[in-house]
Amino acid sequence: MKIISNNEYYVFNSNIRKDKITNQNSKNNSINFKNYSSNNTSYLSFKGSQRVPFTDEDYNNAKKNIPSLILEAKKKKPGHNYFNLYELDNLEKINGIQKGIKVFDGLTINEIAFILKSPKVLLNRCCPNNCIHCAYMATPSSDKTLDKISYEDFVSLIDGISELQNRVGENIIIADSIGTFFDSDCMEIELKDRNGNVYDYIDCIELLNSKKLAPPIFDTSGWNPKSKKHQKRAEKFVEYLQKPQNSKKISQLNISINPFHIIFAKAMELKSKFRFIKAKKMEENYVDRMANMLFTFTPLQDTDVHWGVLARAIPENKTKTKYNYNALYRLQIKIIDALAKRYKQDLMGENKFIKNSNDLNRYLEFYKRIIMGTEEYPSIDPIGRAESLFNDSEIENPLEERKKSMIKGLDNDNIKYYARLINPNGKILLLNDDISVETDLELNFENKGKVVKPFAHQITGYIYTAQSGMVK
Repeated sequence: MKIISNNEYYVFNSNIRKDKITNQNSKNNSINFKNYSSNNTSYLSFKGSQRVPFTDEDYNNAKKNIPSLILEAKKKKPGHNYFNLYELDNLEKINGIQKGIKVFDGLTINEIAFILKSPKVLLNRCCPNNCIHCAYMATPSSDKTLDKISYEDFVSLIDGISELQNRVGENIIIADSIGTFFDSDCMEIELKDRNGNVYDYIDCIELLNSKKLAPPIFDTSGWNPKSKKHQKRAEKFVEYLQKPQNSKKISQLNISINPFHIIFAKAMELKSKFRFIKAKKMEENYVDRMANMLFTFTPLQDTDVHWGVLARAIPENKTKTKYNYNALYRLQIKIIDALAKRYKQDLMGENKFIKNSNDLNRYLEFYKRIIMGTEEYPSIDPIGRAESLFNDSEIENPLEERKKSMIKGLDNDNIKYYARLINPNGKILLLNDDISVETDLELNFENKGKVVKPFAHQITGYIYTAQSGMVK
């Protein structure tokens, strides 16, 4: 899941049953996981691992050693039958089991385990929303860098994980979950193969499902209603999830509604300059964008899809701006009103979703509950772009101090707490909140070596190495 701040939010199912889920964005479960306990591999245990090329004898010996490795794990954790690859000790025993898997060529089994600890595959490194609170400093696509993983490389990675899983058996879990985005919007995700064929997020979902991997999240901040391409893609997505066999192929549908989107933020800026007419038009554009998204997703209320709402703001006493709870509340009211207007128009006209007044009330009430059903609006952390929105007194750990802390932390056991990001060129990054650093590890992608833009506040002048930790 995209982890940005210390928010709480609610998940809803088609029966409008409110289940307060585990706070996945809390201080105790943010990316740096300060209270998390794990025995996964640190860089020190990489030393001494044999590197490729592996022989048939290496592979056969590794295969023979799998039962003893599992037995050791069971002794260490009595009553457990399934173990994550990164949790296992003495992985050198099965080094060579990856022989011939193209995407892992050049990597030891310890390095593979390190990379596949809940990895985040950055399918797209671009987002047109330009939200001013974005922790990951997402920007639109650039012609100067590789911003999207190729479809061939994505297939190679997923096939490689699946093949390695088949080789080690069901007791060892190669990748417990695979994230598919960080600095992008799922409605924007599209991959291309070498022949120019386009694959959207549905194709990515299907690939993961075909290999029996965990279903991904779907996050969106809406799309331009005038974009025929995006509207058609959204309607295709809805039609896909309406089929009973597909509704569980995503773990959750998250809709993001906040005053930080660049369109609404621009409206706020224009207001401050007393350009009220243009500001009103920009605000109406954002409200229409969100009402259109909700209208388009209406049929999904009648499925088993789980919903999440990412509605964020900053408490009035913590910000020097107007991106506060009041702004969010007023925005939510306007979006619900605009949606109600669309429903009434549909009732009086096409009857696309609204056949009668009961439909109108039922669908509208659902959205009211998930969008405005929380007693207290969640806040965000002063990281990424959001740091500039907070009062100085609220910034306990400025950017440069966080960078220093990460550099220091990467030389000790804290390494286990950082997220693993897989760039479109196969390079592996480590991420702690909004700070990232490049490692010397990389997957064997076809786009290996191509230039990718820095991720968020990427540390320069340092690289994390499997053999020595952080080096200049």
